[in-house]
Order: sequence, then structure tokens, then C-alpha cells
Amino acid sequence: TPDFDINDSLKNFDNVDDIIFDNDCVWMCNRNLGILKFSKTTNVNFSIKKTENITTYKNFPNPFSSSFSIVFTNSTVSAVSIVLYDILGDKIYSKELGFLDSGQHETMLEPGTDISPGCYIVAIRCGASVQYLNVLKE
Repeated sequence: TPDFDINDSLKNFDNVDDIIFDNDCVWMCNRNLGILKFSKTTNVNFSIKKTENITTYKNFPNPFSSSFSIVFTNSTVSAVSIVLYDILGDKIYSKELGFLDSGQHETMLEPGTDISPGCYIVAIRCGASVQYLNVLKE
């Protein structure tokens, strides 16, 4: 596998399925784009934690009409995605945020007015960790 420039490569490599660290390089695997290899010569510092924590805060407004905001904190640099599911577990809306630095973040979700009023579940995925929230659509 040829070496890639991390800045150019990661622009289109938001969903990392697996990261493998060895002595000489870092491998990032994505089922859609394949495998990327970053050698030690790449000027990137990777920090590894066995678990990633997500702290979520109340979304607002709740209940929502067409959009709502979510504030969350992730403890490590990781790929972040947010998915809205209906009560039956069907995916209604998703938003890929890409790689985010550790810290507090806020994002607006805009599933629109076409979805029915009721209870929905929001899944916030940061790396391998997932946090769930309940939201109400008015």
C-alpha cells in the first residue's frame, strides 16, 4: 500500500472502521475507501486510549419541530457521526462530522418537517463509543 499525505487523505476518509498501530506506521481501514497507511515520517501525533468517553448535554429545543442542536464532549480525537432512529430502529437521518479534536462540540441536526411527531433516538458515535439520547418531535 503506498504512503499518503494525511491531510489530503483524511478529507474523504471520515468513517474509520478500524485503526491499527504498529512500530512503523498507522493503518486506517474503511470498508468504502480501503486501507490507508501513514508512515512515521508523517507529522501527526496519535494518542491511543482503550476507551473513549462521550458526555452529552441536553439537546434543544426538545421537543423540536424541524431541527435541534446537540452539545457533546469527546475525550479523544475520533471520527464522529450522529444518527437519528425512529422507535422501531429505522434510520431517519444521519450526519457525519468527520474527525473532531477532543473537547466540547455543538452541531445542528435538521431532519426536517417530513418525519412524524413522536419519540426518536439519537446515537452519537465517537470512535468505538456510542451515547444515546431520546428526543421528541412535535
